[in-house]
Amino acid sequence: MLYCCINEGEPMDQIDSKNTSIPEDARNVNITLASNQVFTVSDIQYTSKPSFIMVASGIGDTLDYTKELLHMTSQEAFVFELLMDNRIIPDYTKPYIKSNHSHIDNSLLSKSEKKKVYEGYKRLHAKDLIVRLSRGKYLINPKLVITNDAFYATELATYQQAVLTAE
Repeated sequence: MLYCCINEGEPMDQIDSKNTSIPEDARNVNITLASNQVFTVSDIQYTSKPSFIMVASGIGDTLDYTKELLHMTSQEAFVFELLMDNRIIPDYTKPYIKSNHSHIDNSLLSKSEKKKVYEGYKRLHAKDLIVRLSRGKYLINPKLVITNDAFYATELATYQQAVLTAE
């Protein structure tokens, strides 16, 4: 949405770009005014997704994120925190969109932390919350942490295939 001010110091008015000749994605606009007027245009941009993660509520075919967090042991919470912190950003031009693919670099962990990861993974996997895709690469259940619609279906299929392969 575009906002403009015709005279300096006056409040900004909203321009409805659908009813004007200014295109929605305009970056430069040339307008001729009388000599005592100033025209200012500012472009306010918003992201398409909220700045917080979307989590499942347990309604329908999803898991209850809050319930799962409340019932985690310290090892499970440690692993889940590592996975959430290291979620992969598929498109770096949109860093607010993260996938449920994650990684844990064991070389950066101490011996006791590696043991916590091992124990926590076993328990989270038994609860069907995460699955290991390969060494250090994990996938959080898409029914627990909801990702962008564009890759939800592929992540769900990958998760289901990985669970079948792991059994």
